[in-house]
Amino acid sequence: MQKLFPKKHRQKKTQFDLLTRILQVVLVLIIGLFALFNGSVETRYFFPVSALFMAVFVPVLVFKAWQPRIVPSMNLALWFGGFFLSLGLFQATALSFSLVEHNIWQQADAYLGKSIGSLSAHPWRTVQALPVFILPVLSFMMALVLSQRHKTAAHLWHFLTVLGMSILLLSIVLEVFFPKVLFFSSREVGEGTFSGVFVNRNISAAYFILTGFALVGSLVLYLSQQTSREPTRVDQNDASVDLVPIMLGLAIFGICIAVIVTQSRAGAIFGLFLMVLCGLFAWMWSYRQMRQTALPFFIKRGIPLFLVITAVIFIGFGEPVLQRMGGEMNDGRWCAWESGVIAAKSAPLFGYGLGTFQDIFPAFRLSGCGSSGTWIRAHNSFLELYLGVGILSLIPLGLLGFHVLRIVLICMMTRRRLAGFAFVIIGLVLYLTLHSLVDFPLQIPGLAMYAAALLGAGTGICLARAPSPAAASS
Repeated sequence: MQKLFPKKHRQKKTQFDLLTRILQVVLVLIIGLFALFNGSVETRYFFPVSALFMAVFVPVLVFKAWQPRIVPSMNLALWFGGFFLSLGLFQATALSFSLVEHNIWQQADAYLGKSIGSLSAHPWRTVQALPVFILPVLSFMMALVLSQRHKTAAHLWHFLTVLGMSILLLSIVLEVFFPKVLFFSSREVGEGTFSGVFVNRNISAAYFILTGFALVGSLVLYLSQQTSREPTRVDQNDASVDLVPIMLGLAIFGICIAVIVTQSRAGAIFGLFLMVLCGLFAWMWSYRQMRQTALPFFIKRGIPLFLVITAVIFIGFGEPVLQRMGGEMNDGRWCAWESGVIAAKSAPLFGYGLGTFQDIFPAFRLSGCGSSGTWIRAHNSFLELYLGVGILSLIPLGLLGFHVLRIVLICMMTRRRLAGFAFVIIGLVLYLTLHSLVDFPLQIPGLAMYAAALLGAGTGICLARAPSPAAASS
């Protein structure tokens, strides 16, 4: 049918690409709004932007066709989001005392005259926490639906890269020229260390690291595209210098400096190391698939270059981070983690309810933690998840791990020129895992939405069929 009516088919395909491109731009802009509003940590910003996101994209997810190769990933996302939605609603539902874990409801009859309770220590807070878990899942699904072809997946990845760089540049402008401005926050932009539009330096560093991985991915995509075009330019005498890899390399270097300026220990230790290392692995693996002679070149020049660049960055700009590594080790987190572990042992099956850490922490707060300060986060997302849902937290973590492993293997086995892109996904997920052990980056809606969209677009790139040489050179 396509051969009988080639013009009609080509016109329909062009219209489809245009609609997909428009939806990609809208998706990126809304994810940018989540970041701009101080990461959307405040209710007055979070719920209006969430309503806009749901109104625009839920109909698209329902009515847009899914290609067979993305169906397993979409089903896993549905199971992932459905787990939190169903369990959260169940935790907030009034139940008989025989199922209640938190002892606060055991005293409700005596003090409040109520004879029923719930699994959650604070049902309304659990209901409020549900969108924080559901929206990143929808962001992943929306990015994947808009990345069902290699071309559209690559475009969305580049759009997300531009978004991350725009947030970084805006943060620099605010810090340098408008340090006294209250930018959708209760504190001045210039207060403390470099945090830009976000709530603190650790979240800023996490967002910048994700932008760095996006830049590395864009570089891998660009190099694979240029390599596929080389056969069509064999007879051409083109002596011009390709500036795109140079500009992307400079942008990655700028990301490294920005992360160090934030003075975030987790960002510098985990993020920079993984970003540079996985970037080199992505380059090496892709070129090993295409050019067997690139491996000796990498060993002779790539590794020394990596060591020199790392030394220059830390010697020239790393003093603030090194100073923080030498001090402030006892910043209260160890005590909070110890108290959290004690709390987790008292409710191992169903936890205390999603989003209730700030309600249950005072009851288990050790005397060594002191009496000053209010802890609303455990500074360990995995511990806080376990406190919220108990041993059942292994279910969503297992689904996520299975998806990442599956995508990485598919990318390495089926995407010859883009086999190295798997290391971008590995580095991205590994960094978020390590950072979440000592902080709460994925509990910030603006950052979680951005990370989910990158993972969705990356999944689309790994699952898409490789473009033909003719399509790649057009």
